[in-house]
Order: sequence, then structure tokens, then C-alpha cells
Amino acid sequence: MLGFSVLGGLSSSLIWTSTIATIGHWFSARRGLATGIATTAGAIGGIIFPLMIQALIPRVGFAWTMRILGFVSIGFNGVAFALMSTRIPPSVVKKPRFDFQGFKDNRFTLTIAAIFVIDLAVVVPPYFITTYALAHQVDPSYSYQLLAILNAASVIGRGLPGMIADRWGRFNVMIISSLSCTFLILLLWMFAGNSTVAITMFSILFGIFSGTAYSLTPVCVSQLCRTEEYGTRYGTAYGLVSFATLAGVPVSGLILATGGGGNYKALMWFCGALYALATGLFSLARGLGSGWKLSMVF
Repeated sequence: MLGFSVLGGLSSSLIWTSTIATIGHWFSARRGLATGIATTAGAIGGIIFPLMIQALIPRVGFAWTMRILGFVSIGFNGVAFALMSTRIPPSVVKKPRFDFQGFKDNRFTLTIAAIFVIDLAVVVPPYFITTYALAHQVDPSYSYQLLAILNAASVIGRGLPGMIADRWGRFNVMIISSLSCTFLILLLWMFAGNSTVAITMFSILFGIFSGTAYSLTPVCVSQLCRTEEYGTRYGTAYGLVSFATLAGVPVSGLILATGGGGNYKALMWFCGALYALATGLFSLARGLGSGWKLSMVF
């Protein structure tokens, strides 16, 4: 609890927020591509670390497995800290640590609401796809590989949409990806049953289309403020959004436990409805930002 939940949560959040904000200092027209490339590392880690844990625990035990993961993290963080620098010098004007001025802009408020909702939903399939497969008699050894498959697909889903979004519009791509996730959950996962092929296809496609929740949402926030304001606006916004990440899995677990346990249909309706709501909120923010013409780039 102390290592993973408290210290892990605090440290990883500080690292994520500061590095994403730093990328925004160096890129504008290609910010989506740059952020997308950077966030693919999270998906790659989601492939490597579970496989490392699965391979190391039987050989060296739990304690040394955790130490090895710690050493790997120290090495990569050391490289990151050596390479990272900001472009904009610190302001000589004293600013508040939290910047709520952005919420005076309806586009910004709707965008943060959309990100809050999507963060409630995006954690559900990765957390429960393995237990779903096990509950539907999929081979256990394959069931435990589904998360790695989903994360492998997420590498594409984080990197490629950034390049497309810089040309077609960040909000446009977020709307398409959120709507696609809605259909994947309610039409593919809902009727997958015990079909290994359908479950695998869902894992791959959801990994691709859900990656924008990590790579493009920060870019959508940056599009609604000046570069000088991005760090504090992004940090303030995600300070609020973090409560969605905190609540997503426990709420999903409670829904799953209804009706005697294993109520995956209710879980899928919950997740799909959240994605549909996020699609609507992103659409409203886009409409206020650029108008309602489908051809507008925003």
C-alpha cells in the first residue's frame, strides 16, 4: 500500500505531469505528434513490466523482482532527467500554484469534464479484460497475455493519432476515438462471450482507439491556453481529473460485484455509457471552439 499506492502514485504523477508539460514548451504545430511519441513509452512499459514480473517471480522471488523493477526505473528516470529541460524561463511574476482561470472558458470546462469522464472509463478494460477471459473459460496462460496485447496495440493508439491530429484537429480525433471505443465496448466486448478471437480483437482495437486518452488529452488542454500557461493549467486540470482515475476501478469493481458477482454486462454498459458521454462533451467543446461544421479543423 505504501510503496505502490502512496509513493508510487505521488511520484509517477509528478513525473508524468511535469514531463508532458515540458514537451508543450518545445512543440506547437507538432505537439500532438511529439506528445504521442513520448506517451508510447507507457504502453511499451505495460508490455515489458508484466512479462518481467511473470518471468522473474518464479526465479528470484517477489522481493528481488520488485528491486529489479526499481533499478530499471532508476536507470530510465536518470536518463530522462539528464535529457529534459524547459524552453521558457521561470516567470519573475509570482503566480498561484493552481490556476482556475481556465474554467472561465466554457470550452476548457467542457474539455476537462470530458477528460474526467474518459479517465473513469479508460481504466476499466485493462483492469478487467483478464478476469473476464478467465471467467469465460479462456485458457489461463493466454488470459494473462491479453493485457500485454492491449498495451502493444496502445503503442499504435498513442503514437499514430498524434500525427493525424496535428493535421485533422486534436478534438476531431478525440471525438472519433471516443465514439469508436463506445461501439467497441457495446457491440464487440458486450457480445464476445467465450470467443477467444472476439476477446483478442477487442483487446487490440480498444488498445488502438483508447490510446488517445493518454496522448491527445493533454494536447487538447494546451490548445485552449497559451504556452506560458500550459504547465499550471494542465496541472490544475489533472489534479481534478485524478479523482476519476482514483474512483474508476473501485466503482467498476462494485458494479461487477452486483447480482452475485461477475456482472460484466453491467460493467460494459457503465464503461460504454461513459465513453458516449465523453464523446458528447468533446463534441460540445469543439462546437464552441470552431463551430459545428464537420470540415472544421480543431
